[in-house]
Amino acid sequence: MNRPKGVRPAKPPQTRPRARRLAPEERRVQIVRSAIRVFARRGIGHTNHSAVAVEAGVSLPAIFVYFPTHEELGACVLDEVARFLLDEIIRPLHRRPGPVVPVIEQTYMAFLEAIDSHSDHVRVWLDWSTAVRDTTWPRYLAFHEAACSVFRRSIERGKAQGELRADLDTSETALVLISFGHMIAHMKLVGTPRETIAGTLHALIERYITTTPGRRRRSQ
Repeated sequence: MNRPKGVRPAKPPQTRPRARRLAPEERRVQIVRSAIRVFARRGIGHTNHSAVAVEAGVSLPAIFVYFPTHEELGACVLDEVARFLLDEIIRPLHRRPGPVVPVIEQTYMAFLEAIDSHSDHVRVWLDWSTAVRDTTWPRYLAFHEAACSVFRRSIERGKAQGELRADLDTSETALVLISFGHMIAHMKLVGTPRETIAGTLHALIERYITTTPGRRRRSQ
């Protein structure tokens, strides 16, 4: 059939490329990673299955196969954020033997590095840590207690070694030291140089918890 002059052939309808076939567990991991990116951009309370499907490059029904509800999807994302912070930063460092103050400082610096290397995880954590009216808050309190328990053990070890002040209240000190995470994130996100953040943390820790404030700085 001849086409009239000047009339272009109709373009075929656009179709989304099919997602690469993955094993079920691999697909689940891919969806969770995509969801973390979406949660980091949009916030915990403003993410839906459709946005995650687009980010992951899969169909909407595929998301519902793995996560039938928003609550299940959100819980898996938050569990992964908690796992990263606890199992890849906090716990491994605090298992190291020896002086406690360097371990605490190394924990903070590892978290500082994670703001660059795992920025989406940190942004989700920041949002989660202030979602006090959300149904996710009890989950955050469980994560917070897990982190505090690690710090409490290290504080007790430091006191036993004579490195930390004997009069410190272990539970209160753990709460304060954990709260430094928000300070680090804020300083980093507003553009404070790494050296300034490290120096500030060093001074705060020495003045607050050590038995000989200022001595290590003068001897370095």
